[in-house]
Amino acid sequence: MAWRFHGRARVSARNPEAFGVCDRCGIWYNLNDLRFQYDWRGNRLMNLNFRVCHRCYDKPFEHYRPIIVPPDPVPQRNPRPDLYAPFMATLVSDTLGGDVQDTLGGFVQSVPPAIPPLSNAGPTPTGIVTTQYADDYEITAPDGGPVILIPE
Repeated sequence: MAWRFHGRARVSARNPEAFGVCDRCGIWYNLNDLRFQYDWRGNRLMNLNFRVCHRCYDKPFEHYRPIIVPPDPVPQRNPRPDLYAPFMATLVSDTLGGDVQDTLGGFVQSVPPAIPPLSNAGPTPTGIVTTQYADDYEITAPDGGPVILIPE
């Protein structure tokens, strides 16, 4: 008399149960012993529709779960940034005391720039005008006033 292969499924004549095959290892189990495999898809767990046994079941991998970044903080109205930070001297020189060039060929400034006026209300009473040329534009700025770009 031949025996039928049942794998790891329990057989009962009084309480019959359906058989099922594990989708990973292929061994027979009772269908109610197989469970669905879940994994992270986006921000939620999703059923992958694999029926697997308890030996093949993988706990959902937390690294597939996306990182929820908190929102940006509310910006402050009328912030007061420090004024000394951009005007600090850059102490860059070679061993002979000469000027150092950056990778683009420009000279690295070794003295702090002049502190601009805190008010941009217009030219000073002296009316001194500073003119520079850069990229086909004449930059004209009254002393203490706004910069005006004039094409040449």
